[in-house]
Amino acid sequence: MVAILLNCESVVYNEAISFLNPSELTVLTRLTHVQRRVEWVTSRVLLKFAYLNYLQSQSQFSWYWVCWEEITNIMSVDELQKIEIIKSDSTLTGPPIVVDLRTGHKYHEVSISHKWPFIAVVSYIDTSHAGIDIERIGTFSSEFREFYFQVEVDNLYQQFHLEKNDINEHRLLTLLWILKESFIKTNVCIAHDVHEVRIVLRMVPDIIRSKPALNIQTEMLEVEIHWRGARFCGVADLYMLSDGYIASLLTIK
Repeated sequence: MVAILLNCESVVYNEAISFLNPSELTVLTRLTHVQRRVEWVTSRVLLKFAYLNYLQSQSQFSWYWVCWEEITNIMSVDELQKIEIIKSDSTLTGPPIVVDLRTGHKYHEVSISHKWPFIAVVSYIDTSHAGIDIERIGTFSSEFREFYFQVEVDNLYQQFHLEKNDINEHRLLTLLWILKESFIKTNVCIAHDVHEVRIVLRMVPDIIRSKPALNIQTEMLEVEIHWRGARFCGVADLYMLSDGYIASLLTIK
């Protein structure tokens, strides 16, 4: 399973639009914000690229960067227009579905995330469920922290006997948020509210420590997720992007 990453700032927008089919172009007219249009178009093209090239990849690496030139050099307009990305409901916010117009097959095992200027997608064949998310490390108000994270933060400090200065809390809260979002995108349940999702970390990831042991970019993390009385176990492949962004590829068995 390989997650594909792309920086939107390298995309030639008019060229990207040419890879959409008429149905997708109709949906695009509903979007008015320029940045949102670029993200929407690019994520569709990137997911088509991932579906056609990395669906059955056995790469030892979980994250793979592509540049816009690589996509346009490998793929033709005709190939990409025969793959359509639709939503599972009438809104633009539901889970994506890949439709192979050559066969009529609908493929649900996909996930998309974008946080300007980065986009990540994953398309896979597996018995697992996967979800992907990208967030920029940020600050959280005390009210937001208390509502969404208080239980997890308190448990983490108690479980591992941590002091306040042991942890970079901005990174910790961002990590908890992307794990919750990644879990929702796995579609193993119908969770929509991250407040209902509780994360239990099996270890203290190096990326949230105040003084990391290593200057690492990637890290594997075992997690336990609780939602409405159900318990799920998964593995998150974390990736520290440039400019203070964290990406998570969460796999639920």
